[in-house]
Amino acid sequence: MNEEINNINFEDLQNTKPNSDDCLCKVIDCLSKKCVNCPTGPTGPRGATGPTGPQGTTGPTGSQGVTGPTGPQGATGPTGPQGATGPTGSQGVTGPTGPQGATGPTGPAGPGTELNSYAMVHDESDSTVGVQQPFLFQKTNISNKITYNPNTGDFSIPEAGIYIIHWWINVRNSNKKEADCEPKALGAELHQFWPSDVLIAHSSTHNKLTCCDTGTINGNAIFEALPGASYRLINTSEVDIKLVPNDLYSASVSITRIA
Repeated sequence: MNEEINNINFEDLQNTKPNSDDCLCKVIDCLSKKCVNCPTGPTGPRGATGPTGPQGTTGPTGSQGVTGPTGPQGATGPTGPQGATGPTGSQGVTGPTGPQGATGPTGPAGPGTELNSYAMVHDESDSTVGVQQPFLFQKTNISNKITYNPNTGDFSIPEAGIYIIHWWINVRNSNKKEADCEPKALGAELHQFWPSDVLIAHSSTHNKLTCCDTGTINGNAIFEALPGASYRLINTSEVDIKLVPNDLYSASVSITRIA
């Protein structure tokens, strides 16, 4: 190819008119005919990269594509720590009261609620009772729950409650001091003996009695008993008292629970 080019008479080309298209075409035609299927020469070294041109304007946003199918749900993550408790809210308005239900039947009475505690005792003797000593009634007529001890004169009450007691005692002034003939009122008092000494009621003869006179001490009381407490009648006269049988009885006491 190069040899063919070298054989071209460039002096003839120079003598050709500059504006002659025929001459130029002849040269091109000659060159093209002379190098049919000529082998390609080696690639020359790559030239330096030119400077980057300015960025073009951003094109319009395309239309949104179709939403793809929802993927499978992932595994539940671990529970996070509990947050702090929030402040208590204000109390709501109280709702209306509902209708009252029907009253149920009365249940059976519990233990100790029956009013069946009682006792009655009497005496038929002419025994002497010293000053500040208990009266010792020897006969028990009837008793339920309340017990009586004729050796101590104590009424023992097992259940707490309200009780009523009544007593009468036929008595004579048994003053042993012969020089003391002054009439005296004879009296008896009801005391709580256990767990502590407590005066409950006092009674006495209506008139003062000499050594030869007889009379009757009448008394009664309503009192609240402690469970397990004991009670007794005591001679609170200034002198000894001698019991006096009247027909048969010389004394009688009855006690019963009322509440």
